[in-house]
Amino acid sequence: MRKFKCIPFVWEQQNYLLKMKTDTCFLIMSPFSKYFNFSRKSDPFLVFPSMKQSSVAPGQNQAKTVRRLRESNAQKLQIPLANTHMKLIRQSEVYLMEEAVTDTIIKGATQRIDSMNQIQGNIPNTGESQGPD
Repeated sequence: MRKFKCIPFVWEQQNYLLKMKTDTCFLIMSPFSKYFNFSRKSDPFLVFPSMKQSSVAPGQNQAKTVRRLRESNAQKLQIPLANTHMKLIRQSEVYLMEEAVTDTIIKGATQRIDSMNQIQGNIPNTGESQGPD
């Protein structure tokens, strides 16, 4: 995977490695959410729907919350995900995170360079000869 790290996959003028982090966000509001549990956070490999959801929010009436979770999750399907695939998914998630960090660094550096160029363009040339009169 590292072999092609410096070659971004561009689709419709966007780095797709960055875009895929948000490609599945629509699922939480889609009709599919009636059947599957989707994460509100970035989950491009759909790991969240492959896990059993049994958490209870602290400070709430736990019996009521547990009953509601059981009722809602009883009807939802779980996507089978083999443990062997989890290692590849984790590596890919790290790769996506590295791509996002690299992109942020490059954009920040580009903005600083642009700002410096604008500042230098606005400074009048003092003390330099203007050429022949």
